[in-house]
Amino acid sequence: MGKTMETLEFFKWLLPTSGKVVLGLLQPEGWFKNRDYDTIEEAAAAAKQFDTTDAQVYMAVHTFKDWYSNDKGKQQIRTQGNVAACRALYDDFDADPNKATAYDTKAEALAGVVQLAKALRLTPSVVDSGGGYHMYIHFDENISEDEWNELADLKRRVTTHLELKSDRSVDKDSARVLRPVGCTNKKKDYAVPLPVTLLKQGKTYSVDVVRNSLLAFINDNDVKLPKPTADEGSGFFGGNPALDRSATSEAAMNGVDWHDNMLKLIASWVAKGNTDKEIHALAAQHTLDGYSEDETQHEVQVMIDGARGKGFAPPEIAPPVEEPSDDDDDAAPNTTTNAKTLVVAGETIHHWPKGFRWNGVALSREIPDPDGGAPTWRPFCRTFIYPLNRIQDSEGTWVVHWKALEKNGSWREFFMPMNELASTDLMAKTLASHEVFLPPIRNARADMAEFAVTIIEELQKWRIETKTYKQFGWLPDRTGFVMGTKMITENGDTAVLCEDSVPADIQVDFGRSGTLDEWVSNIDKLYNRPKAEPFQFALCHSMGSILVELMGSSNWHGLPLAFTGQGGTGKSTACKIACGFYGNPKLMDRQTGTDGSTLNATIKRVAIMGSLPMLLDEFSGRTPDELTRTGYALANGRDKERLGTNGKFTTVGGQWFKNSFITSNDSIIESISKLPVGYRVEATQLRFFEVQLPEDFTKRTFPDITQQFIEHHMDHVYGEACLPFIRFIIKNTEWVRRQITAARAKFNPQSNEDNKERFYRDTIVTAWVAGKIAQKIGLISFDVKSMKKWSEDHVQTLREGRKETNADISEHLAAFIGTLQGRLIVTKRLGHGNTRKEDPAVMLRGPAIGRVCTEDERAFISRSAIGDWCQENGVAPKAMRSELDRAGYLVFQADGAHSLRLHLGQGSTVPSGQTRCYELKYNKLMTGGSISVVEEKADE
Repeated sequence: MGKTMETLEFFKWLLPTSGKVVLGLLQPEGWFKNRDYDTIEEAAAAAKQFDTTDAQVYMAVHTFKDWYSNDKGKQQIRTQGNVAACRALYDDFDADPNKATAYDTKAEALAGVVQLAKALRLTPSVVDSGGGYHMYIHFDENISEDEWNELADLKRRVTTHLELKSDRSVDKDSARVLRPVGCTNKKKDYAVPLPVTLLKQGKTYSVDVVRNSLLAFINDNDVKLPKPTADEGSGFFGGNPALDRSATSEAAMNGVDWHDNMLKLIASWVAKGNTDKEIHALAAQHTLDGYSEDETQHEVQVMIDGARGKGFAPPEIAPPVEEPSDDDDDAAPNTTTNAKTLVVAGETIHHWPKGFRWNGVALSREIPDPDGGAPTWRPFCRTFIYPLNRIQDSEGTWVVHWKALEKNGSWREFFMPMNELASTDLMAKTLASHEVFLPPIRNARADMAEFAVTIIEELQKWRIETKTYKQFGWLPDRTGFVMGTKMITENGDTAVLCEDSVPADIQVDFGRSGTLDEWVSNIDKLYNRPKAEPFQFALCHSMGSILVELMGSSNWHGLPLAFTGQGGTGKSTACKIACGFYGNPKLMDRQTGTDGSTLNATIKRVAIMGSLPMLLDEFSGRTPDELTRTGYALANGRDKERLGTNGKFTTVGGQWFKNSFITSNDSIIESISKLPVGYRVEATQLRFFEVQLPEDFTKRTFPDITQQFIEHHMDHVYGEACLPFIRFIIKNTEWVRRQITAARAKFNPQSNEDNKERFYRDTIVTAWVAGKIAQKIGLISFDVKSMKKWSEDHVQTLREGRKETNADISEHLAAFIGTLQGRLIVTKRLGHGNTRKEDPAVMLRGPAIGRVCTEDERAFISRSAIGDWCQENGVAPKAMRSELDRAGYLVFQADGAHSLRLHLGQGSTVPSGQTRCYELKYNKLMTGGSISVVEEKADE
């Protein structure tokens, strides 16, 4: 009994972990189409969905790179040479009594699988495909196509020696598709579709184990390489006897094994160098009864394309087809198209539509003659121009990428919103703005729109498209990292486009200068020394910026590292060197002093830069609101939501995950402590990891480093080190996540202070893990553990600094009581409406906010007065009331209320309205000496 396995589980077990997953869909009409998917999950879901239709579903065993145009202008993806990653060797053991190259029964086919498994002493996975068995030998890691080809060659030698009837068109085809588990085999030979099931799940092996197993069998059994035959078609049969072309032709004409015999003949003609036209002429005499000439030509063309795609043509004859023929038992035709390739001024234009032409003077459209005569050509544009690409922005809107030939022979590119094609007037205006003028004749605009739409539909068919990016950083699946106009991928990089919202100065390649070895050597010379931990931490903080998003926490978006102190301490230099890890540091540096960028512009740029660090240099002289807003934005990964006067949101930028840098002559933490933000002071301070550098820090720590060395490194050595770092993360994302989780677990809060400092904890974790990765791949050699210890000690320093600079609520209460003198109505008794009104003993110096009765020994303070003072000084009124109670000032009323309604001036000559007041303990209030109840006499 086979193990029950669904398609998704099978894909995860079999397929590589990187590259595009490709499905092949064979339609009942005989045409075949490849569909690609970015994730295994998407591909598995699509396979199940397509299996519910009439299509036969196949999956490529390997993954592939992006679509590309061959030299004939056709779009391809699933081809040999375009494989992104491999993870299994495979064989197909067919059962077909009418086929000499297959087994007679499925039992015999399964015996062949067992024979190979025993010979290699490996446990493969075995899939029942309905008409036979597929066998997979799994690797425990992705391998390259070249390495796979080497191992497939070795396995072919083993199966040839064992005389196994495995399909020779499958086992060495790196672009092969096979039937996936969980779908059905719908061949017409079967009365009902047969399920494709997993018969046995195998084991995974390292590449070395598989290679050693193959070599051991070859050596132990003295396996020889197959000898090539003299016949030009013998390469198609992998060492079988030379083809008897006459006998094969006769058999085909008599209808005996027509498909197999025709395949052999066509392979030999392709290998001989015949053209497609010549082969069709040779094959015409083999048309079977009951088949039309068109049907035979179609089938022959499929075989020609398959043979050329597999390399049977001589080297000088280029394969003109989109794909090699497909699966083990279903040769599949290629999609045909009316488009062709055109060459103009040295530029190859693919997908040129039928019915349009360029005669060197004008683009023209073919107009058929209604009487059947020769068609006429109607010009519609004097400039040669064509849609080069389709571009989709982050909002899902499509844009046309045009390319135009100027009269001086230069090519120019520009963009147009796709929706303008629906309005020929808008289209003509946009074209004119780029110096492409349509003649003022009837139908010119309509012809141009039809020309564009026809090519765009062809681009859609071949899925030629580009996405634009409005924010730098990771792709959602972590397979690429966008930085300016380049996306770094596991095995290289790809050019990308930025949206118009991205500032023009960073719509560039962030650049590389110098060599990786030079960068490593310079960093070692600079930072591998005692007392350099602050700058070591800055570098690791920068590298850790792209790890912030991998934390997987909605509460952690990174933190700014603030270097403060007087000039000459090297704070800006250290930050620029850290940013230079990714590219030219000038692209990540913004002057943010009072004469620099506005805060709105800075925050928007921070958002666009995404995961890339930014330096906010010279962040001095900022207003209280700007300090708190910046701290909030950088630590929370978004700007505060604010409404404008029109009621609409004025928040700038989007959301981001990143570490950043700030330099300032003034201490950020001290500046915040002086702001009227009350209990929020500490919360704002905790959003900056500040390191105050002493005046002589550079002189003491780097006495041997010259200014010339520093400037050369900043200006000429950057951008190389991030490539191996980012690619390591792409290849080992889960390992990196585990490292982050383990590091974070070591910082579990042990106290209330630890819990408040969670931002500091995560800052250290990202820098520490980044440092360990950089150390692992040879980028740095300084002691990361020592750096971590320094950062932990520095958190204690920050904690003490906050305590020294921040006033607590008791100090705020004392300050408030100190403001009461001259604002209290002081009388002997409280009195009421029937008593004689009493003059105050102390002259009021402003509106009364309270009442003191010396003989009654009662005191009252207006609750609104406390609220007003708290608002001015940034203290929470609730916190002040709690402190009044905690400090023993508050008198609760008989009903348990902590306030009462009172006319402050009742029983006195001071008029007043009713207000809600707190009653305070008289003796407690008067003990401190801050309040005098005796009128001061004027000097005589």
